[in-house]
Amino acid sequence: MFIILTATIGLVAWALHLMQKAVAHREFSLMLAGFLIVSAAGAMLTVYFLVQSSMGSMAEIADFSTLSEFDAAYLDLDALDLDGIPLDRMLSQGP
Repeated sequence: MFIILTATIGLVAWALHLMQKAVAHREFSLMLAGFLIVSAAGAMLTVYFLVQSSMGSMAEIADFSTLSEFDAAYLDLDALDLDGIPLDRMLSQGP
């Protein structure tokens, strides 16, 4: 987190420096470059937070106790019957 935050602050500082130069020299290309750098910094933070939250969700799902509760609550494999053939016999036959 510290590296991402440091990189983002550095990118924003660089973008502000470019934008100040753009105003001083009345140059549109530097302003555009500064805007693109700020956009990249924002996108980097967005991706970081999305990945962090999805990793937390995946860790919850991978928890063994959560999976066993899910299986017991929502899926009864013994009661599942496909075309008159019990699931355990279908699985033992293979493809």
